[in-house]
Amino acid sequence: MRAAIGERCLAAKQIECRICGDYCLAGAIRFVPRVGRVPLPVVDTTRCTGCAACFAPCPRQAIPIGDIDESDERT
Repeated sequence: MRAAIGERCLAAKQIECRICGDYCLAGAIRFVPRVGRVPLPVVDTTRCTGCAACFAPCPRQAIPIGDIDESDERT
């Protein structure tokens, strides 16, 4: 089980929010800078433990937890 950032993420609407990264104890969520846009959260599936600590604090519940191909990094 791994996390992924879904389309409901506030970053998709250009609203900066980093709460998922703050709650990720594994350090699996990083924020990719984008010119003229808010940073985009990205889950490193090799570091994600699937603990779901990032899910509950997310104001949009934009982080589904499920089976994800571990060789893939989802945004």
